[in-house]
Amino acid sequence: MRKNAARAADTLFKSQDFTATWMPTPSDVLIQISQSDPTSLQIKCTFADASGTGTVPASALAELAASETGSLLITTHVHGDVSAGAYAIQLDTYFYADARGQYHDP
Repeated sequence: MRKNAARAADTLFKSQDFTATWMPTPSDVLIQISQSDPTSLQIKCTFADASGTGTVPASALAELAASETGSLLITTHVHGDVSAGAYAIQLDTYFYADARGQYHDP
């Protein structure tokens, strides 16, 4: 699967684990791999903040369609659960940096 990010020539291989490394952050890190053809598929893995590394196993990547394009997102992730009266609310916040190091709220 090709990732349609800054360097479109990069390839993920379904038969190999995908490992990413980052500077430790105060938040968890989410790796999301998405594909929309022939069917919609998202693989999401969240890793502890202080680890500085995360691996998406080949067993998960095996679900991707061969030779189809997709996207790769690596972002910090904060999750919280709150209550408002009788309602349970799940809050998720994501932040990512682009190739120039500029931060965004997707």
